[in-house]
Formats: sequence, structure tokens, C-alpha cells
Amino acid sequence: MEFRHSMGVCWNSWGRVKYCKYCSLCEKQWTICKNMAAILWSTLELYGIENRIMAIMMDNASNNDTIMEAIESWCCAAGIKLSAQKSCMHCMPHTIHIVAIKLLEGIGIISKDNSAQAQATNYQDEVNVEVECDYDMDIAQEMEGEDSDVVNESLSNDIQLAVYKLCKIVCSVHASPQCHQHWYQEVDRMNVQLFLTEKKSALMLILDVKT
Repeated sequence: MEFRHSMGVCWNSWGRVKYCKYCSLCEKQWTICKNMAAILWSTLELYGIENRIMAIMMDNASNNDTIMEAIESWCCAAGIKLSAQKSCMHCMPHTIHIVAIKLLEGIGIISKDNSAQAQATNYQDEVNVEVECDYDMDIAQEMEGEDSDVVNESLSNDIQLAVYKLCKIVCSVHASPQCHQHWYQEVDRMNVQLFLTEKKSALMLILDVKT
């Protein structure tokens, strides 16, 4: 099994202070989870950061529990405190992908069939793409000029319609104190159904902001 690993530095929003390092492992062939954990651990040792692990983010798959347990055992043997359960984070791109699809389905932009197809796509093809200018599709389209512009007009219209509907929802929620109260009641009701063991606070939708 061959892995390609690379180290990078994440910066805060001011771009001045380094607050963490990340390690990306790109596999060429999947094999036993413990072997993958061994590769990860050897990479951490290579850069001398095995005692700086805060969390490990990976695909939302149950077999990754085995990887975390192996990492926990190595940390324990090295005198490093690490909880396999508390230090394992769900894959954020996967989570955001599913939430976005559910939102578009909920406001009627895509059908359930299209939703199922979208969830089956390999979102990681986009997640793992290089970040340099040469790999930026938006910049590439601008540099190519209007003659080679291949924007999907139908998709663009669907996105604009989705944003318009979302803005209408936000405006309707802020229309009156009664609408505020109804929103909070609905959120509380959903929180009770989704979070049986803990209490979640109802949050209000924010008004439009420049991004």
C-alpha cells in the first residue's frame, strides 16, 4: 500500500498566527484499517507531532473506528492521552454536502431522485483538488474569456432560485414577533425529536449579510 502524505500550515483569519498543522493522506489502494493506522502513525512520528493530536477527521464510515482505536493504543503506549471516541470528528465536507442537498430538496429545487444521485457522487473529488490558481476553475473560466465560458445556465438559474427562496424564508421569519415565536416553537419541536438526550437552544435565522 502506498500513501502520499503532505504537511501544511493552517492560518487564522488574519493570516498571522499558525494554530495547527494538517496531514493529508492520499491512498492508492485500500487495505486493512490497522495498516492504514500504522501509516498515519509513522507519518506523525516523521514530523514529530504525535503528541500534538487534537482531532482526526475522516470519512463517516464505521470501519474508521478501528483506525482510531489503533491510534489510541499507540498514544497510550507512548504516554499520550487520546480518546478514540472524543478525538474522532465526522467528515465535514461529507456532512455539509448532505445538509446542502437536503436544503435544496426541502425548498423544492431538486427532486428526491436527484437528491439520491447527488448524495451518491464522490464529493471528495472536489475536496482533494489542489488549491493553487492553476486548479481554480472559476479563475480559469475568467482567464479563458467569454468565448470559452461554459457556465451551465440552467444550474445557475436553479442556484439563484434557491437563494431567492431562502431569502424569502428569512424575511418571513423576521416579518413579525408572532413569526419569531412560531419559528422558535418549530425549532424547539424539532430539537426535541432529534436530540433526545440533550437540550438544544433554538436559534434565529440571521438577516442578509455581505459575503
